[in-house]
Amino acid sequence: MDMDDSLDIEEEEDRWFKDFHSWIHWRRETRVVPILNWMVASMVVYGPSGGTVMFPGLLDLFLRQNFVGLAIDLGWALGTILSLGWATRAFQVVFTFEQKAMSFPPGSFLVFSKVWKPVQGSVIHFNGSDGRSYVRRVSAVRSEEDVIRTVGDLEGSPDDQPLYSQSGKATWLDVKNVQGTLTAGPVPFHVVLAICTCWILLAPSMVVAFFITSQPFLTLCLGVLGRIAYTLILMPVA
Repeated sequence: MDMDDSLDIEEEEDRWFKDFHSWIHWRRETRVVPILNWMVASMVVYGPSGGTVMFPGLLDLFLRQNFVGLAIDLGWALGTILSLGWATRAFQVVFTFEQKAMSFPPGSFLVFSKVWKPVQGSVIHFNGSDGRSYVRRVSAVRSEEDVIRTVGDLEGSPDDQPLYSQSGKATWLDVKNVQGTLTAGPVPFHVVLAICTCWILLAPSMVVAFFITSQPFLTLCLGVLGRIAYTLILMPVA
């Protein structure tokens, strides 16, 4: 492979990454997709196939009455509130994968809200010029210009200035790119898993309805994987 072919491949990869980041940015900013997801998920929960979310739990046993219908309504209502918050950007949930600039432990959940404006010392979630999302602490604020500066908590954190604009020349971040200010967290993943496990045992219908309404794509993927695992492992071989 000569030098020209290598340059063509690199340019094609750069173009692909830019298109992908553009799609991610559109997916994050648009309100159409969350609304359509919620409508389809609600039809799944309450439609003719709604029987797939009806599972009795320990609450039915303890209360000695049918709690499934109420559990489905509660799960759908909680999922709707969460979907509404995401669609209006009132709040967002961020999952941390690694430590690069902040001290939050990997594998934890952070809750951000746009109700409060960023102030010096607060932790924010913002969109970088590369199409990715970042969590940083506000180091300086210019209220009259609606711009801020950010910095990482960890020693040796990379400079955030290249993330403020496509050209990399902007020295301040426009607050329009801020997706929210930290309001809760970090909540470790094992704590969330323990809470979900308890509610799955108590009211599985509520948990299933909640995840279908708030995370339809993730629930669909998990359902497909579960069906494949059931087919390959649990079904008897003919």
